[in-house]
Amino acid sequence: MSQKDCKYDYSNLYEGKSFKDFTALCEEIIGEKPPTGAKNQDTLKREFAKHFEFRKACELDPSEKSSRKLIVTEVFEAPRPFIEMRGRGGKYANCLDPLLLMENHFAGKADALLNELGVFSRFFNLQTPTDKQKHLQDCHIDPMDISLWRTSEEGFSGLRCYKEKMASHTREVLKNRLKSLQDSHLLKYIEYRQIVPDIVTYIEGSSYKTFQTDEYIKDKNR
Repeated sequence: MSQKDCKYDYSNLYEGKSFKDFTALCEEIIGEKPPTGAKNQDTLKREFAKHFEFRKACELDPSEKSSRKLIVTEVFEAPRPFIEMRGRGGKYANCLDPLLLMENHFAGKADALLNELGVFSRFFNLQTPTDKQKHLQDCHIDPMDISLWRTSEEGFSGLRCYKEKMASHTREVLKNRLKSLQDSHLLKYIEYRQIVPDIVTYIEGSSYKTFQTDEYIKDKNR
């Protein structure tokens, strides 16, 4: 049975109903597992958004250990239109525009740009010098490249989910503002991908670079 042949059934949904993961939610509504691919799943989520809202359980309850469990937070009596918000301006997103236009030139990571603009300067300054120094030693990067939303397996699931969402959201907002300004012919930007790790050194006797070995890094830091 294909997704097009599925009959969407929202009759058994109610506020507070929980599902162990998104797959279980889809099996309840469309009678099969969700389609593969982020684009297909986003299309499905937009369709769901017309009929009900759901959130991760760990966002509602910080003590929840599962980061996949979902809870229905609202069911609509009648389908509502889905409003596409991506790429639109906003009270806070628009504040990025003058900051970006003040930058004469920048080349680097999104995290470094946000740190340089001072968008989260108060939070950035709260990071302890020890934490910054440790990150610098471990990753061999400039402290300005620190991602404020990096996660680890330690801590509450709710906090991890929040940081993951913030990391994705801030980069998306930044990219949308850059695109908007470029469409308005106010600046020009190019997006590129960088191979990780980016610890490189010149090959002796040539202009080419290669990744630094562990031995080289240890000798360099002695």
